[in-house]
Amino acid sequence: MKFTFVADPNNPKAVRAQKECIKRYGQEDDLAKTDVVVPLSGDGGALQILQALLALQTVVNYRVPVLGMHFGHVGALMNQYSLDNLPDRVEKAERQEITPLRISMRTGLKKVLKQYAFNEFSFTRMSPQAARLEVVVQDRFGELVRREVFGDGLIVATSLGTSGYYASAHGVPIDVSQDVMALQSVCAKRGFNAIIAASGAQVDVRGKELQKRPICVDQDGQTRTVNVRSATIRQDPNKTMILLRDRKRDSIGE
Repeated sequence: MKFTFVADPNNPKAVRAQKECIKRYGQEDDLAKTDVVVPLSGDGGALQILQALLALQTVVNYRVPVLGMHFGHVGALMNQYSLDNLPDRVEKAERQEITPLRISMRTGLKKVLKQYAFNEFSFTRMSPQAARLEVVVQDRFGELVRREVFGDGLIVATSLGTSGYYASAHGVPIDVSQDVMALQSVCAKRGFNAIIAASGAQVDVRGKELQKRPICVDQDGQTRTVNVRSATIRQDPNKTMILLRDRKRDSIGE
């Protein structure tokens, strides 16, 4: 079994663990040839790996599983670090499928940009003025919700992403096993929360009074797109990735 160990370079403990892992199991530097990618980091590092593998899918039809080991703060995506019996651990792990959201954005330059997020897309005001957003939620049968959000912004999250920024904005917690999209307003005049089945659903967001109230969109807290005029968000089942999680009865130290 070939492994690719990726450490957070700013975390000395993770770098030391990477050296220990490579010494015992070797290192496959080509993501297209590895059997398992092992991020030694926090949740942010695991998300960066998932994004890298997502980009790889555009070149070859390849999905490599990810077994994260925790060297961060929250660790919602991660497992406990252990150097022992890693191939056996991989074989026994639960395979959790993670399906990203895809956004198509139209900017002030009339360009259409596409991005993917495993946690959330967040719409945020770019000026001292509150953002004014028209939000339309529909499923395969038609429109479900039409609301105006007037405030700091709006979060559209996967169930996986509801433990992060969404939760800090007082969003309703969601179990990661649920296949949903969750919407939560941020510091809005009238609070708004909606949870919808992700399959076949679509969220359209349009900025209003944009000369006075420009907005930007953040993707998983990593990439920011400015001067967004409108956006459409859907789940993309063709980009599903695999996250390996220790079974409780097999977890290290249990």
